[in-house]
Amino acid sequence: MSDSYAKLLKAQPILTKALTAGVLSGLGDVIAGLFITRRIHLTAVFQQTLIGVALKGPYFHYVFQLVGKLFAGYDHSRLSTVLKKMLVTQGIFSPLFLFLYLTSLRMLQGVKPADALAFTKRAFPTVITANLKFWPIVDLLNFSFVPTQYRVLFANLAGLIWTVYLVWKTRQLKLRKKKRRQ
Repeated sequence: MSDSYAKLLKAQPILTKALTAGVLSGLGDVIAGLFITRRIHLTAVFQQTLIGVALKGPYFHYVFQLVGKLFAGYDHSRLSTVLKKMLVTQGIFSPLFLFLYLTSLRMLQGVKPADALAFTKRAFPTVITANLKFWPIVDLLNFSFVPTQYRVLFANLAGLIWTVYLVWKTRQLKLRKKKRRQ
């Protein structure tokens, strides 16, 4: 890891993690745009970047901090501890994040809060199912091998792939809804 990034993490941990999450979230949308819609939607890139800065970075900073406190005194090299951390993260914090992400994204897209919640309710089962196929493995790797100060960065890098999936899924659901109206 670069010394300058490590220094930024030490001096401004939340800001550094927020900006990193914003850049990687925006990049995820660019990649999704190139491969899914074959064009980049600058508004969507801005929305993903904003969610990364305002939600992902700070949220996961505090999630990993809280998980660290919950498991203070545990032997972090034991598989049982790593599994417990993953179960807490996936059982509590991931569903809450997905709810916030899906609802916030729709509201950033100009949808009324009630309609954003209806969208989240429809999309949630599909997204949480996919989440549980991807993020537990990421968490196991993260809690097993990544130093504490770099866990949000590792999650953000994995989140680049996840953002591409979420963009694809949310756009797919919007298109499906639009076709039903026609």
